[in-house]
Amino acid sequence: MSKRILIECSAGQRTRVAVTQKNELIEYDEASPQTYIRTKNTIYNATIKSIRPELGAAFVQYVESNGDNIKDGFLPFSNIANCYFSNPKADVEETEIAKQIRVGQKILVQIKKDQLHHESKGAALTTFISLAGTYLVLLPLNQKQGISRKADLTQRDNIREILKNINVNEEMGIIIRTAGISAKPAEIEWDYKALLQQWNLIQEAHQTQPAPCLIHEDENIVTRIIRDNMSHNTEKIICNHKETFLNIQNYLQTIRPDYIENNILEFYDHQLMFDHYSIEDKIEEIFQVRCSLPSGGQVVMHGTEAGYMIDVNSSKSTFGRNVEENALNTNKEAAVKIADMLRLRDVSGIINIDFIDMNDEENRKIIEKTFTDRASIDRAKVKTEPISLLTGCMPVLRQGLGTVFFKSSLEPVEHDETVIIGKRRSVVSYANYILSVLEKSATQKTDVIQIQLPVDVSTYLLNEMRASIHHIENSHQVTIKIIPNENFTYRRYILKRFHHDDADATLASHNLISKGAEEKPWIAAPRHQKPHVARPTGKRSNESQTSTGVISTLWSFLTGKSESPENKKPSRRSSRPSSGSRSRRSEGDGRRRNDRRSESRGNRTEKAEKNFNTIQETDTQSTGDSSAEPTANGNRPQRRRSNSHLRTRKHRNTRGQPSPIGNFDDD
Repeated sequence: MSKRILIECSAGQRTRVAVTQKNELIEYDEASPQTYIRTKNTIYNATIKSIRPELGAAFVQYVESNGDNIKDGFLPFSNIANCYFSNPKADVEETEIAKQIRVGQKILVQIKKDQLHHESKGAALTTFISLAGTYLVLLPLNQKQGISRKADLTQRDNIREILKNINVNEEMGIIIRTAGISAKPAEIEWDYKALLQQWNLIQEAHQTQPAPCLIHEDENIVTRIIRDNMSHNTEKIICNHKETFLNIQNYLQTIRPDYIENNILEFYDHQLMFDHYSIEDKIEEIFQVRCSLPSGGQVVMHGTEAGYMIDVNSSKSTFGRNVEENALNTNKEAAVKIADMLRLRDVSGIINIDFIDMNDEENRKIIEKTFTDRASIDRAKVKTEPISLLTGCMPVLRQGLGTVFFKSSLEPVEHDETVIIGKRRSVVSYANYILSVLEKSATQKTDVIQIQLPVDVSTYLLNEMRASIHHIENSHQVTIKIIPNENFTYRRYILKRFHHDDADATLASHNLISKGAEEKPWIAAPRHQKPHVARPTGKRSNESQTSTGVISTLWSFLTGKSESPENKKPSRRSSRPSSGSRSRRSEGDGRRRNDRRSESRGNRTEKAEKNFNTIQETDTQSTGDSSAEPTANGNRPQRRRSNSHLRTRKHRNTRGQPSPIGNFDDD
């Protein structure tokens, strides 16, 4: 399937990149001076600070102490290469490694998992360096050989033949990436030589530079996304920033000149690029706890550092002929949505997915296959187990790729005893989102924009993002009023747009603060699609249908007399003046029909009338009070019934409207 790589650079020095496939968001990341900088795969000169045999690891200082609250890295003994031992050629057991290294020793380390993922701990380090290229990954201190799991048997045999002709160093390892499956032998050989030269420069810097210091930094967010998604399926690379566009052009000219020749790189010379490609709403959905499904169901996601609990609710879903089919269809949609959210959030660890219960074993296998097929586009390793018959949950294990966008956009919820374990969206991340909302509103025909925000978010916008606010005002000739609202206890906003001649546009800002709590939260409620089986909403043809019910049908069956047209409740059409001959003809026809029906039924009609007369006499003697004394036969008398349906024509009201059938009021 063809992919699009979208790169947007805004005025606030924020860079956002997205990968789409069939208008669906496959991958997303962003970077700005205010957000957390990804440090994974960065290589440092470091020194060993302490050795802890009881933990089976050493603590390493890889950056200078500059008050940034960066803790010493955690280096397990199993991640230390033999070249750093006092006896490099010895086959040392892991319990003896503590004796082979020393405190103060200079060592070359690479960040395997940065401090953000460990939160209170330091970064996880390794000495087994890996250098990622376009088509392969070079492992200088590891002899591991591997090929992307997406390659089939024929492709694996072809790649092995190519590697034999490259003359790879036997002391090094190589992993062929997905892009290298369809690459030419010359391209793979060029990539290998480039990475080998890069490793030689890193080794030279390790010998000459002091410790701790930075040796090699991974590529920036733009080139990394292009490198990881570069394949024959890449349809377009679209960028809206001229300087970034030229940098991408130079980068592709070096490694993939065919992209330039085929006009895959494209410049977007308009505003609101992500909004044009319908990406903004999909990005905001990453932060929602409840994700709506097309059929009306919901996916609820709650997570901790160890893993996630995901619940699938049918909610308003009616997508099926029965309960089992409805559960199957809703679970299929949920399986696709959950696989996408795990990939976009870069969730790692143990994930338990509680699908809607299904009795059919074949249906459970369909859901397992649907999730596995969707997870196949994930670059991380994902392992699944069958849906449990006991709990209805499907356990999933996923490897984290180290994407920091989602986790760096959250912050701990402090001073709130109602939250035991949880986080919320950070001020910086939400302020960037509000900036996009303001820019989109500024493109409309408006002069003044008023937006009410929580105090912390508005303070950040008015100070740290003041230049970006001025840029939007000058570019679109609008006035933006940011109003702090202390009544907002969570991430939400109220935005209003005015023209200069509107009275509300001239009001003082402090008089505009909304004190009510009826406003909607900042995350809009999901719009559910209409169910496939909808209740008919057609209007009734006339009002007489409301008066013909069970009682009138039963009365016609017992007496053999159907209600004449003048006894029915007149419709709107019949309430108009009509010709007298037509009324008389209808009345006569009704009498003749009733007479014929009475004669045909004979004794049955007479017996029914006799029974009804007995009931009428009993009702006449009763008082209508439910607390009356029992009769002589021990039965409590029946409640008094209305005889309005037995009234003759002269007892009807003078307005021409009959008394309603079934009226139990006493005369």
